[in-house]
Formats: sequence, C-alpha cells, structure tokens
Amino acid sequence: MRPLLLVAKVTANQINVRTDAPKTATLNKAFDWLHDIKLSYQWEVLKNAWALLPEETWKRYTAFGFEGLAEQIILESAQKDLLALWKTDRPHIFGTKKKC
Repeated sequence: MRPLLLVAKVTANQINVRTDAPKTATLNKAFDWLHDIKLSYQWEVLKNAWALLPEETWKRYTAFGFEGLAEQIILESAQKDLLALWKTDRPHIFGTKKKC
C-alpha cells in the first residue's frame, strides 16, 4: 500500500506510524481507516491507473518531463481523489499536518 500512497503524493511522514507506543484502540481505529481506504473506489482507480504502464515508464515520463499524456491525466486525477480521501478523518497516528 505504501508505494501507491507515495504515488498519490501522500507525504512519507504521514505514512510512517509514530514510534511511541499508541493504545490498542488507536491502532484499531487506524487499521480500520486504512482498510477502508484500501477498499475504496479511489484506491481502485489509482491502482488501475498506475497499472497502465510499468513503473519504469512512469519514472521516464517524469525524468524527461513529459506532460499531458492521456495516462498521466488519468493518474493525476486518481492521485487527487485518493489524496482528498486520505485527508478525510485521518487518524492522528498518521500525522495531522503536512511537513515540508
């Protein structure tokens, strides 16, 4: 799940779980929330958009500065939708603010 969350432009510090020992109830809530994300329509769209091309091709598009290709437009739309879902009711264990 982590690689696709990074593709969706979720920051790494929001994906990494805090290192202190959270309560079991907090972990359960976080797991349920993540599970709901994985079962969401937005996740399926992102997963299918990413699967359109091999990862190496996506990297080449970025490296060579290609923009506006149909598959890129599909992926960007899926990224925005998943990122919006990620920001909705996110448990505090995943961080509350975007750090630069």
